[in-house]
Amino acid sequence: MPGTKMAESEMSVRSCRELWTILMGRSALREPAQIEAELDRHWDRLHQGLSYYKPPSSSSAGKVKENKDIAQPLKDFGLRISKLLGLDEQQSVQLLQCYLQEDYRGTRDSLKVVLKDERQSQTLLLKIADYYYEERMCLLRCVLLLLTYFQDERHPYRAEYCNCVSKLEKT
Repeated sequence: MPGTKMAESEMSVRSCRELWTILMGRSALREPAQIEAELDRHWDRLHQGLSYYKPPSSSSAGKVKENKDIAQPLKDFGLRISKLLGLDEQQSVQLLQCYLQEDYRGTRDSLKVVLKDERQSQTLLLKIADYYYEERMCLLRCVLLLLTYFQDERHPYRAEYCNCVSKLEKT
């Protein structure tokens, strides 16, 4: 979507649901090296668990407001999400972008209408809140999957899971 461009460092961030799909072997990414790369990329999230999701802060809100790569309506809506969920402002905008990429079923033009209409934007806020809690559940599912199969010799990604769990244990 135009105006939803993310900063270069954030472009590689996947949703927890997408990571879970990859770890389950239900994605186009199936090579062990690809699985290893995804685990490395999301290591902080896996390591922090639910603590990954931070509370709002004025510095985060300032960074969102200063970001020229995000359209103003998305920034404003991201700040509303932050207020509703008690979530870090940058994470709220990231959550919105993931939701729009994965679950939003409208067009760019319909999104503009939704964001301007209070009733429709309230409905969208509630859908994003559901999405947020699903993301938290998927993060836990990822950790459970790693812990369940990292010692299973028959699992195709056992070595990759074992490496990740070893790193988690060391910190």
